[in-house]
Amino acid sequence: MLATYMVAVTATTMCALHPVFASISLAGALAAAAAIEGRSVLGPLRWQLPFLCLVCLANPLFSHRGDTLLAQWGAISIHLESVVFGLCMGMLLLASLLWLWLAGRLLSLDRLLSLGSGIMPTVGLMASMVMRLVPQIVSRGSRVGAVRAACSAAGGSKGAVRDGARVSGILLSWSLEDSLERSDAMRARGWRAGAQRTQYLPWSLSLRDVVALVLLIAWAALDAFLEWVACSQWQFYPVMPHLKVWWGYFPHVALVVLPLLFALVDRAKWTHARRVSCR
Repeated sequence: MLATYMVAVTATTMCALHPVFASISLAGALAAAAAIEGRSVLGPLRWQLPFLCLVCLANPLFSHRGDTLLAQWGAISIHLESVVFGLCMGMLLLASLLWLWLAGRLLSLDRLLSLGSGIMPTVGLMASMVMRLVPQIVSRGSRVGAVRAACSAAGGSKGAVRDGARVSGILLSWSLEDSLERSDAMRARGWRAGAQRTQYLPWSLSLRDVVALVLLIAWAALDAFLEWVACSQWQFYPVMPHLKVWWGYFPHVALVVLPLLFALVDRAKWTHARRVSCR
C-alpha cells in the first residue's frame, strides 16, 4: 500500500508541469516531510533549495521567449513567462526529490525485497546483492588502502592514479573470487533448480487492503486524467492564460495531503494514549 502510494504521488508530481499542480505538490511534500521526519527534512533541503534557486534563475537567462518583458541588459532580456517556467520546473524538481526522499525513509529494504521477490526473484536477488556488496567493496577498498600505506614493502605512494588502479585491481580479483564462491553456494542450495520456492512474508494482504489499494489506484488515475486536462489547456509561451478556480485541483490536494493527515492522526493517538497512561 505504501509503495503504491509513493509511486502514484511521485508519478503525478513529475508529470504535471503546471503552476497550480507544482505548487500543490511542493506544499504537500514539505508538509508531509515536516510532519513525518521533523527536523530531519532540513538535511536534504540544504542542497535542494540552492538547486531550486539555480534552476529558477538559469532559465530566464538562457530562454528569451515570451511577450511580457520584465528587464533587459544589453542582449539579455528577462521575460515573465521564462521566470514562471523556471519556477515551475524548480518546484517540480524539488517536490519530486522530496517525495523520493520520503519513499527512501519510509520503505525499508526488507519491504522492497519482499514486494519484488515473488514476482521478480532474480531482480530481487540482484538488488539485495548490490545493496550488500557496494558497502562491502567500499570497506574493502579502505582496508586495502590502509594496508598498502602501512606496509613499507609495497613501495609507498606512486601517485593517486597508479594507487587507485592498484587498489581497483585488488578489489576486482577479490570480487571475482567471491563471485565464484557465491555461485557455488547458490547452486548447492538449489537456486532456480525447480519450481518456485515458498517464502515467508511478515505482511498479509487483507480484503480491506485490497479495497484501499483499488481506491488509491482509481483516485491516482483520476488525478492523472485531470492533470492531463489542465496541462493540455495551459501554455507558458508566448502568453500564459489566466488561472481560474477549478475543482480539478482537489483530487491532487487530497492525494498529497494523505501522509500529513495520517501523521497527525497517529500523533493524536499517541498523545491521547500517553495522557491516559499518566493518569
